[in-house]
Amino acid sequence: MQQARYASLLLLIFFAALPGRTFGLDWGGGLSAMGGALSNTANALMQQELQRQLLEQQHQQQMQEIQAQHDLQMQQLEEQRRFLIEQQQQLEADRQRAQQAQQKQRVAVAASNAIDAAQMAHLAKTYPDWREIVGAVDISKQQPDPNNPFRKWLATRNAAYQKKINDTNSPREIEKAIVLFRASTKPR
Repeated sequence: MQQARYASLLLLIFFAALPGRTFGLDWGGGLSAMGGALSNTANALMQQELQRQLLEQQHQQQMQEIQAQHDLQMQQLEEQRRFLIEQQQQLEADRQRAQQAQQKQRVAVAASNAIDAAQMAHLAKTYPDWREIVGAVDISKQQPDPNNPFRKWLATRNAAYQKKINDTNSPREIEKAIVLFRASTKPR
């Protein structure tokens, strides 16, 4: 299509430039005037074609710039997508580690509870009256009786040991304290 357009323009320019007589033919004087008008039309068409080509080049350049921006944005989006996937994988790994830690903690608590239950059973079997011996009370409701023999003995120990025994929930520690108390208060 474009080649046919160029060919038509070239023919117009060719005929417009011809003098009144060409190839032994007399075209008449009127054709020379018409040739000038055709020459002007051809020049106008050439100008339009040059403008069209310039606009087409500008359009192609703009399209290339748009494509380059699009490619850059797509690259950035792909990098963000990869980053988000890595973050998701990291979060999933952290979640799994947290679950494993929680499971280990549950197992440790269960084991500790089982040990405490076994030690409590042993304490209750060995010293069925251990609560009376140590003067155990609900500390949120009342204070231990300071006249209790175990409490008097405990008051003679250093502050760190007193705190350890007063704060413990360990049947094993309570049993060891009772053993020490009985050994130190046994008549000689």
